[in-house]
Amino acid sequence: MIKGAASALILLVTLAIAWSALDPTRAALVSLVTAAALIDPNQDPSIWVLRAHERQHVEAMLLVLSQGVWLGALGVGVLLHAPLPWLLGAAALGYGVRLAAGAAIALRKLYRPRFEPDGARFRRLLAQGLPFGTAMFGVVLYGRVGLLTLRGLTTPQDVAYFNVAYLLSQPLGFISSALSLAAFPVLARAGGEPLRRSVRRTLKAQTLLALPMTVGLGLLAEPIISLLFHHRGFQPAGLGLRMMSLGLPVIFLNLSARYVLAALDRQRHYLRAIAAGLGVNLILCAALVPSLGFLGACAAYLGAETTIAFMCQRALSPWVRLRELASDATKPLLAALGMGVLLLAFRGANVVVAAIAGGVTYGALLLLLRAFSEDERRLLRRLAVSFGLSGSTSLGVGAAGEERRAAL
Repeated sequence: MIKGAASALILLVTLAIAWSALDPTRAALVSLVTAAALIDPNQDPSIWVLRAHERQHVEAMLLVLSQGVWLGALGVGVLLHAPLPWLLGAAALGYGVRLAAGAAIALRKLYRPRFEPDGARFRRLLAQGLPFGTAMFGVVLYGRVGLLTLRGLTTPQDVAYFNVAYLLSQPLGFISSALSLAAFPVLARAGGEPLRRSVRRTLKAQTLLALPMTVGLGLLAEPIISLLFHHRGFQPAGLGLRMMSLGLPVIFLNLSARYVLAALDRQRHYLRAIAAGLGVNLILCAALVPSLGFLGACAAYLGAETTIAFMCQRALSPWVRLRELASDATKPLLAALGMGVLLLAFRGANVVVAAIAGGVTYGALLLLLRAFSEDERRLLRRLAVSFGLSGSTSLGVGAAGEERRAAL
């Protein structure tokens, strides 16, 4: 109810300002973007409720529903040669359908909310939530520092190159966030040695995912740019994308630390890390952008992420040490390098074919190098069973029957 009231207030203020200060076309665009932002999946209370009750599979179905409506509306708009407001409105429509479906599921299957003001509880929630909320605001801000610096000190071309490199590297982070959200309930409940194992396993999984993406994106950066921006003069952005790919392991670990520290009730440590990263980004942008342009902004961003990783690792040191992370990363790194050798042989081939070949090679090398412990193999078997994959219950060895029963 509080979220709905706050969103309604923001929307009303935006509408009043936009329609009084802008021409109708621009006012309509601002209104649509604001409405979509206020019902974005991250702003949907029903999604929060589903996560709190560990119903992530329902959340996933709602997101697929939203994407389907969005793409369908876009397709209709393209066929009808609709103007830009219609295309932007497609996102708001998809989000609105997801919001309504999620609210219906939460109200019917879980519980109906009751508004019972409790001052002590509100104060406690603010004390716990403000550090994390402020940190998230800092994340958005420091992610735009390079763009704003380039806008003030360089050319529009540098702004465009940085935007392309940044925006093509960032979506991969959703994989890290999804994994961290899935681990969040376990981390929040566990304690002692089980908590240490869970934290280490979560960070190892991030490393397993990030390293092949680093190698693949670094080697395929220019072909990806050529595929997406054919004959549009964006080739220099390939070097920026390659630079950004170097930071993916650190970025994945930082995204994981965001949720791990929250699960451990150490939100203030994450806020300090973000504040330090913001400061480093500002300083490095001021020093590097005037001479290096968009590459300086890329380097500054990587410096900021490295600073955040250093501080987050210090906060997580009671549960996982740096040498343990390095040990866990050794075999995945070897597998990723082996994958890179194969991708070099595929140079000039279709990007999709090269990516698929690289992924298969990476998985095979992980198995060959025995990169997974017995516990991790058991977890993978349970994951396969949860998807109903054919033959997944016959993957076990040794106490296979017991493992199958536990998985089921």
